Amino acid sequence: MEPTINIGDIIIVDKSYSKNPQVLNKGDILVFKIDDKYYTHRIIDVLYVDGEKQFITQGDREGQAVDNWIVTKNEIVGVTTTRLRYIGLPSIWIRDLAKGK
Repeated sequence: MEPTINIGDIIIVDKSYSKNPQVLNKGDILVFKIDDKYYTHRIIDVLYVDGEKQFITQGDREGQAVDNWIVTKNEIVGVTTTRLRYIGLPSIWIRDLAKGK
């Protein structure tokens, strides 16, 4: 999600959106889980399937391709509400030291 969210940033996620995805809109930064992997990508388009909103997402990095899946209600974890810049860098440095990098 760089440059919007950088390595070492910590995000605050509002999980209440997972219960009511109907309020989500194009431009929201969505946190979702597909195949046991978490993603934080922006909603770039909204589809309506049987009255339910579904979402097409994409990362913000320049040249990033549109995701090859459609996010449904069951995959939504929440929406990013706050970004704390660089707060997570010390944990990354410690992890890298432990790995011998």
